[in-house]
Amino acid sequence: ATGAICLVSYVSLLLKADSRRRKVEDVLPDFLSLSAANVRAGMTIDQAMWYAAKPEFGILSQEVSIVAKKAFGGVPFNQAIDYLGERFNSKAIRRAVALIKQGIASGGKLADILERTAEDSRQMQLLNKEIAASLLMYVMFIVFASAIGTPFLFSISGKLVTILEG
Repeated sequence: ATGAICLVSYVSLLLKADSRRRKVEDVLPDFLSLSAANVRAGMTIDQAMWYAAKPEFGILSQEVSIVAKKAFGGVPFNQAIDYLGERFNSKAIRRAVALIKQGIASGGKLADILERTAEDSRQMQLLNKEIAASLLMYVMFIVFASAIGTPFLFSISGKLVTILEG
């Protein structure tokens, strides 16, 4: 009984974490685009992210606000933004954080980096949706084949055997 309770609670936590990650990944491209626009307007990256953290971005805006507060509080921005990458089990966010850090270190055009990262994130979302649709189609085919096709073929082969015996 205790094992079942532990298993159910573990699965529940995993599903919550996955839901949280998905919500953040859904709004990440828009957040990065808004941050890029703020950088183009002349803001530093920490200010740009702070002002881009709108309530409609949900959990992401809360976590970015924490990062911005840490940066404004004296923590180096590279260390503060690492917090964002650690908070979510998301390759897209870790990649965005790594690209931002590399852009800061190399002195690159941060607005362009943010825009390209946002576009890549959008493309990955579309690709994931296409893969999910294809997978669903394959699953439906397999279920149809196993639930309807197999019994049908079995009955036909049974008839064929009785005809050949006679």
